[in-house]
Amino acid sequence: MTTADTLADEHYGEPQRLAADLAGVLNDEARELAENGCDIIQFDEPCFNIYLDAVEEWGISTLEAAAEGVRAKTAVHICYGYGVPQVLAWKTTNTDWHHYHRTLPLLRTSTIDMISVECAASGVDPSVLELARGKDLMVGVIDVGTEDVETPATVAERIRAALPYVAPDKLYPCTDCGMIPRSRTAARGKIKALADGARLVRTELVSETMAGIPRVGRPKK
Repeated sequence: MTTADTLADEHYGEPQRLAADLAGVLNDEARELAENGCDIIQFDEPCFNIYLDAVEEWGISTLEAAAEGVRAKTAVHICYGYGVPQVLAWKTTNTDWHHYHRTLPLLRTSTIDMISVECAASGVDPSVLELARGKDLMVGVIDVGTEDVETPATVAERIRAALPYVAPDKLYPCTDCGMIPRSRTAARGKIKALADGARLVRTELVSETMAGIPRVGRPKK
């Protein structure tokens, strides 16, 4: 859907037809990647945040067609783009996340294995993650729109905010998006903070499990 939305179409005349052919091309590529050892094949669909009717009518089925027969774990990434001024202005003021109430339940029942949601820079209300409970969820806890490197404590706090809505064995902390805009130094620092922050929370969860403290349903810290 997103690729079709970004192309100038002078042939198909409707995005659904263009997207269907693109899904076929992507499926060939995804199958080849899986056959060559890729463990996870991710499809990026930021347009799933915008064209909600189309997502329900043909977006999900077209995404599933792109992933059909892929012998690897499949994922879909839903983000809001990099840190350009227009996007940042929206991210810092938006408080309406109703679109997830349509897209996440659809993805939860889809054949896609994992869902990746940008949560750090956009400030997505983590409660929406409940709508995809049962799926593996990659939760963005690293802001890729700035050179500032998060502390492990900040990363851990963001992970904890998601835990009331995602089972620990289904939660995969990750970056909001790719880090191509970032310097090598910042990118390496952010990845280290991601690993160290996840380690802090993992240690807490192990301690709580050993102490017999239930995690499901506990309020956010």
